[in-house]
Amino acid sequence: MMARRWALAIVLALLALLFFVLWSPHLVSNPPVNASETLEAVLAPPPGVANTLRRACHNCHSNRTEWPWYAHLRPFASKIRNDVRDGRRALNFSQWKSQTGADPQVQKKTLETSCVLMQAGMMPPPYYLYIHPSAKLTNKEIREFCAWARER
Repeated sequence: MMARRWALAIVLALLALLFFVLWSPHLVSNPPVNASETLEAVLAPPPGVANTLRRACHNCHSNRTEWPWYAHLRPFASKIRNDVRDGRRALNFSQWKSQTGADPQVQKKTLETSCVLMQAGMMPPPYYLYIHPSAKLTNKEIREFCAWARER
């Protein structure tokens, strides 16, 4: 009986130690959002397109990332942080105005490129969809986004 208690105490101590070694609450964060810079403020997408972008794109392509609990665990935090950093660098809906230089031609080309990536099944990336199946785009959502992008 005493050996079991010691074994349980050792296991709990090791788990606590692992938690403190692996847990890092400071590895992930969101920069502030200037509302006048966002894609929504500049281009006012229709509600369906705006909802699709929020659901399927904003986690990596905006400053409004919803960081899951496992994003604080070191082995996952680096991958997630790098993916979000790269996604924001490529396209950041929270910094749309400054990132596109407020140039309508650049904005149109950026949206058209996004359309092509969605149609090719590259966005959202397939590995992301394993963990976030709700981000999967339907053919209708892709058609709506692409039609809106061409109108710009």
